[in-house]
Amino acid sequence: MELRRLASHEVAPHRDLRLRALRDAPDSFGETFAAAAVRPISYWEELTRSVTEPGRDVMFLACEGDDVLGRRTASWTGHALTRVGSVVCGSGPTGAGAESDAPCSKK
Repeated sequence: MELRRLASHEVAPHRDLRLRALRDAPDSFGETFAAAAVRPISYWEELTRSVTEPGRDVMFLACEGDDVLGRRTASWTGHALTRVGSVVCGSGPTGAGAESDAPCSKK
């Protein structure tokens, strides 16, 4: 398994991971899958910028090959990273603060 930062051009994988988490664990978020799924690409581009530009929050992806298994988001306080939330996909509960060791299916 590789842990790496989300890159600024990875808008589609960021969107897919978020939608998968919303679908799999709707009670873990303050947004619904239906609402997020219809957001314009500009929303996802800005959301991705918010975790990839220097001096802002940061997102790390847990990957096996081309499969993204989950993510961890951290907030930059100016001198340290503070964990904000994580999503690890699997057959069990997923979502902010919930983690599972089971791998995601590629979707």
